[in-house]
Amino acid sequence: MSESLDHDSLILLAQAMEEQVLIIGPAGVVHANEPAAELFAKTKENLLGLQPADLLRPAPAWPENGQSCSILGRVVVKRGEGPLVRGQAISLEDGVQMWILQGHLSLADLGSLAAGLIHNLAGPLSVIRSSAELLDRYQRKSLQIMPELAALYESWPQSVQNGYQVMVEHVDQITGATRDLLAKLRGEAARREGPLDINDILMRELRFAENNLGLKQSTRQEVDLSPDLPLVQGLYSDFSHSFRNLLRNAVQAMAGTKKKVLKVSTMLEQNDIVVRIQDSGKGIPAKDLNKVFDPFFTTRPQASQASGLGLYSVRQLLMPYNVVFDIASKPGRTVFTLKVPTPRD
Repeated sequence: MSESLDHDSLILLAQAMEEQVLIIGPAGVVHANEPAAELFAKTKENLLGLQPADLLRPAPAWPENGQSCSILGRVVVKRGEGPLVRGQAISLEDGVQMWILQGHLSLADLGSLAAGLIHNLAGPLSVIRSSAELLDRYQRKSLQIMPELAALYESWPQSVQNGYQVMVEHVDQITGATRDLLAKLRGEAARREGPLDINDILMRELRFAENNLGLKQSTRQEVDLSPDLPLVQGLYSDFSHSFRNLLRNAVQAMAGTKKKVLKVSTMLEQNDIVVRIQDSGKGIPAKDLNKVFDPFFTTRPQASQASGLGLYSVRQLLMPYNVVFDIASKPGRTVFTLKVPTPRD
């Protein structure tokens, strides 16, 4: 920085922030706050002098003076793959930039909160369900004892006749949804590899897409998942985030089209699990097909504020699993195909 006071103020600002913050100059890192040191699993002193390529893979672009750019990459570690992080790089004076990295969503904490909420809901939901079943039983018993009420009962609307059963069904839907949410949060909070059911993860993401993207109301779904697929060893969050981005991309591609059809399928081909996600959107121009996984590339209008990082993050997340990607597209039909290798005997 041009003045030492500015430099000191910048360091004070970084130290006061809860996010992971790095200040990087031409010679590398000049300051890191405590959250950043925890993220990179180094002391603040050991971070000094490291270059962007020493910290994240891929290293983010260096923004022009006064500009900023998005960051998406994995923390560089000695072995394996480090956590995927997002953030902003802000260019300051004299070739200095500040990285403000998005803190890890505390999925473990969120999972604990969700578990507490589900526990608190379980009691009232159980009372509602058992009361509805009891009232339905008494209603039917009353009709048997007093046949004169049968004619009155038959005159009621079907929704009233089946009201107690509908209550039970809706309570079961709420219970199932909350259990799905808790299982999802627990799976994504686990930072260790384990056996994964690709079909199960896909179905969970489809159910969340129905709620969050309006998928159920606006789009016809055709789901064909091959049973008894072998399990894949990996991080739950890598696959759930990837499938979520692909589903979101498919839904967004169909925006403004009259015919909205989403097809999701899995099958086993030799030693690969093949996942296909197909939409009936406008398609991707042939000249852009080889760019869709590039960072910051998007075919959506600028007004949509699309980041262009969704498909890039899919590739980054699944690259450690040697997943092979293929895209075929024409107007009215775009298919994303993923071939996930399975363990060989």
